[in-house]
Amino acid sequence: MTTTKPKISIVVPFYNVAPYFLDCLRSIANQDYDGEVECLLVDDRGQDESAQIAIDFLNEYDGPISFRIVIREENGGLSAARNTGMDCATGEYIMFVDSDDEITPDCLSKLARPLMVERYDCVTGKYACDSFSQTREGRALCEGLLFRDAEIIEARRRGIIPITAWNKLYRRDFLRTKDLRFMEGVLLEDTPWTTEFCLMAKSMYVIEDVTYHYKIRPESITTTLWDLDMLIANHLRITKELSHFMRLRDVEDCDFYFNYFSRHIFLKMITSALNNEPKPQRKQYVVVRKEMKLSWWRALRLNGTNIKSLIMDFHLFFPPFLGYYVIMCLRYLLWLAVVRCGIPGIVIKGSRTYFNMNKSKTVE
Repeated sequence: MTTTKPKISIVVPFYNVAPYFLDCLRSIANQDYDGEVECLLVDDRGQDESAQIAIDFLNEYDGPISFRIVIREENGGLSAARNTGMDCATGEYIMFVDSDDEITPDCLSKLARPLMVERYDCVTGKYACDSFSQTREGRALCEGLLFRDAEIIEARRRGIIPITAWNKLYRRDFLRTKDLRFMEGVLLEDTPWTTEFCLMAKSMYVIEDVTYHYKIRPESITTTLWDLDMLIANHLRITKELSHFMRLRDVEDCDFYFNYFSRHIFLKMITSALNNEPKPQRKQYVVVRKEMKLSWWRALRLNGTNIKSLIMDFHLFFPPFLGYYVIMCLRYLLWLAVVRCGIPGIVIKGSRTYFNMNKSKTVE
């Protein structure tokens, strides 16, 4: 049992978020947490008035939270900005907040409550996903779930622990001791970050309260249409660096993450046809199969009795030169399903068609 509330450092990188930034800052300023809080606003050298909004807000703010602006020398992307924030943080715990999202007024107090019992490596809560005029809650979490050691990576595999970097309190000494850093120069950087954290963490506490509002914007990375070659290059780099990380740390094989990344690639290959894009070349498909070292037998072990996933991975049962044609057939069958009758998991937005890997349509 601890007796003091931990000092919390909130890291908020910002880059060209002027329309949403002030709401984010206000949500941080309105926290009811009575422990010590610092908020590091990391300026990633955007071109709009976001920096001026931060300056004006700090000039008017008169409250207990210590706000600071940290200016990077040059634009480096979200990962680099988060790393800069970690380097400057002085709190016992660190929380990342995206500059176009908001946190609830009781976010810090609820996430920090379990830390009065034990200083866990991480505490995470539930989030609400705000898209246009709708709000949906993320996966249901059970209050008081505590995971230790190998249970953490298993909980991540089952989706109990969200893949997102935000809405979590991380113990700063743990991050420093394990030398955990965001992978720079990649998109979807939350996935390798959370993977590495879950592989290393010794204790993690979960609360069921909604403490974070994730805002889906039309221009956000998660709604941007990716070029297939860029997607393949991005995911292959992540998997290679994750493999290197696990070898250095002598971590047991973690195939399901490679299956996760590869399915994103193969689903992009499938949906490209639904959007009248050029079909993927067999060479691209063979490269992914070779680099990922995938097989249907490994997918079978990972997917268990999930029939939908097994069908999506059935092309892995064949050698690469035949698997390519199997996945092309699957594209055609999905096209028929969309045009003729529609199936769960296929989402049409405007003129674009997406394959949704999660029925709940929430952030994984």
